[in-house]
Amino acid sequence: MQLLVDLAKQILRLTSVLMIPVVFGAGVLMLYSRRLQRAGRIWLTAAVIAYAALATPAVAGLLSAPLSRGYQPIATAADAAGATVVVMLGGGIMSYGLGDLALDDLNASAPRVLETARVYRLLGNPMVIVSGGNTNGREPPRPEAATYKARLLELGIPADRILVEDQSMTTREEVIQIVPMLRTLGADRFVLITAPAHMWRSMLVFERERLRPIASPAPLIADTTARHGLLPSREGLATSDGVLYEVAALGYYWWRGWL
Repeated sequence: MQLLVDLAKQILRLTSVLMIPVVFGAGVLMLYSRRLQRAGRIWLTAAVIAYAALATPAVAGLLSAPLSRGYQPIATAADAAGATVVVMLGGGIMSYGLGDLALDDLNASAPRVLETARVYRLLGNPMVIVSGGNTNGREPPRPEAATYKARLLELGIPADRILVEDQSMTTREEVIQIVPMLRTLGADRFVLITAPAHMWRSMLVFERERLRPIASPAPLIADTTARHGLLPSREGLATSDGVLYEVAALGYYWWRGWL
């Protein structure tokens, strides 16, 4: 069962290198059949329109809005309601290697790192927990959390204020690993940072552990990179992809009883 879930998470994505050829390839194959030519033209037209729309930052923002449920980044220290811990959930990185040399690209996680640094400054000197395991499957391991810590150090957060959780591979595993860390810190209330579309599910799984997270969603990728909200962009498509993934994940977490 878990293998099927893992395969679906990789393949059934708007940005998957397998999904795009399958979607457009199906339409092309229809064109080679006289009986299905009209259906093929309709299929390809719909696919082009759908991908173009979903890649538009404005559309991506509209799709993300229901999942963010009105959560807004905290604006003042008072909004944190006394929280002294900030938790940043991982959003994936891209690792490049050449022999024993490697570099990491923050990719979709960049807005989360920036929001974490902003909230750290806002709250004065809180503890920061960064989360994410070796999701790229590289050997030797290159966990996301290590990259997040390195970037936060560059942004001025002291090393002794950053705690690393580098074993988790999913949101549920992050919760399982982070909850004991929060208990040790005596922090049932904390500021939670993740993508807007991911915030609802993240809040629910932490609240199920009887904790009191305070949401401070990172900016949308599309918001931070796109100059024109009506022009398709890679970042807009990535945002829409994340929204559709979250809808599926919410259903799966509900089915498993994790919410």
